[in-house]
Amino acid sequence: MFSVKNESKDATQIAEELKTSLSTVCKTLSTLEDLALSEVDRYVISDEGKKSNYIELILKPSNAS
Repeated sequence: MFSVKNESKDATQIAEELKTSLSTVCKTLSTLEDLALSEVDRYVISDEGKKSNYIELILKPSNAS
C-alpha cells in the first residue's frame, strides 16, 4: 500500500516493485478503491492503445485514540 504513498503508479509498476503477481496487485487495488482508500490519479494510454490507471493512496486521519 505504501508503494504509492509518494507518487502514483500503475499496477504493473507496483507488482514489479513488490515482486508479486499482477493479479494480486489488481485485486488489492480494487479492494482499496472499494474501501475509498485509493483512487485513480490519472489515466495513461500507451502507443499500443493500452490504458493504465495510475493509483494514488488516500491517507485519512485515524479515529483511534
